[in-house]
Amino acid sequence: MHAQSLKMDNMVDGTTNCRNNWRTCGSQVIQNIVNGDGDGDSSGVFPFDRVMESVEWSDEAYESALNLYDKLMDCEDSYVALKIQEALKCLDGAYRLYSPKCVFGSYNGGKDAVAILHLMRAAHAHYYRTQSGVSRIRPRVIYFDHADEFPQILDLLQTTVQQFDLDMLAFDAGVSFQQGLEGLVKSQPSPLAFVLGTRTSDPNAMRQGHFAPSSSYMPPFMRVNPILDWTYGHVWHFLRLFQLPYCSLYDDGFTSLGTVHDTFPCPALRRPQGGYWPAYMLADWSQERAGRLSKEQLAEREASVPPTPILAPSISSLSFMNHLAPSEAAVTTEDGTTAASVCSTSSEQELGSTVGLLIIGDEILKGLCNDTNTFAAANALRANGLLLSRVVVVPDEHDAIVHEVSDPHETLSHSQNNLEFLILTFF
Repeated sequence: MHAQSLKMDNMVDGTTNCRNNWRTCGSQVIQNIVNGDGDGDSSGVFPFDRVMESVEWSDEAYESALNLYDKLMDCEDSYVALKIQEALKCLDGAYRLYSPKCVFGSYNGGKDAVAILHLMRAAHAHYYRTQSGVSRIRPRVIYFDHADEFPQILDLLQTTVQQFDLDMLAFDAGVSFQQGLEGLVKSQPSPLAFVLGTRTSDPNAMRQGHFAPSSSYMPPFMRVNPILDWTYGHVWHFLRLFQLPYCSLYDDGFTSLGTVHDTFPCPALRRPQGGYWPAYMLADWSQERAGRLSKEQLAEREASVPPTPILAPSISSLSFMNHLAPSEAAVTTEDGTTAASVCSTSSEQELGSTVGLLIIGDEILKGLCNDTNTFAAANALRANGLLLSRVVVVPDEHDAIVHEVSDPHETLSHSQNNLEFLILTFF
């Protein structure tokens, strides 16, 4: 862990206890555990509680998590309610089978990890509600430090670990995933379960189920994947619906977080007027990792060779811009140069009537599908000398539609009094 950013309280058995909730673990401690050295018992097993203390969970944090569980189970949002219930059912099973002492959440500060953290602490509290006379311990999470970590990630981790009274075990940058997990698995005899934010769209998801034994080259443990069948849209809808804290980088256009050297804002979220839209406004979810450099691109960058452009902004990324000015939109071409958008067939001064586009579609508003109407309409209209000046998306509700079409000059164009046409498209 970045020691300079944390107040160190004391040192215990080679692990550093930070602010009572955060304990860092170095490579030497892990090696002692794996080899059975140090203060292990006659069987060579390093005492589990030397690595993770069984500290009682505060009443405030417990009640907060219990309240969250009830809110999640009572959720009536048709887009995510069933997903949430299935995720909690998966976690309830994990806690029943492994017990809170042996369930660990992987918490690296990414959006998926944030989602499973809150699902996990809710399930953690619900487990204790069903037990009587059992001492409540804190929810357990692990984190692998990286020398090139974003400071915003560390800020989120440190804040939330304290806010929700978590028990964090952070492995130093010199400890690999395999080493850290092997140390934990060997530190006590009971099987461990690790709650992960894996989704089917992830490169490493392969054919995993909600419960999946670890790979043969890893130490034996159970992988628990409560959000395996969630999409990018589900994750962001969940975080925003329940107003859960997430890393500030996502509001700056980052959609997938790696290190400071291989992660950039998503090109599909670039705004024509400069800057980037927030991550939750990404329309084409296939571009989630468009801001991440591959190992080859990173090697080129480190060798001072201009890397291959990641991806040009996707067509669908233009769909959520309220005021469209296609002639000003710029994209990065394959040769890395900047060119005007392909739909710039004439200047605004040469265009005639102004058109407003009203899109009726619950599916778009709920993130169930991408908006393809806007791009197609803008292209077709400009080809015929018409300017698309504003786009409004409304739900399939009578009052909302009537409100928009009753006075298009007021609702669609606002200050633009030359709106002459209104196009309705049904998704």
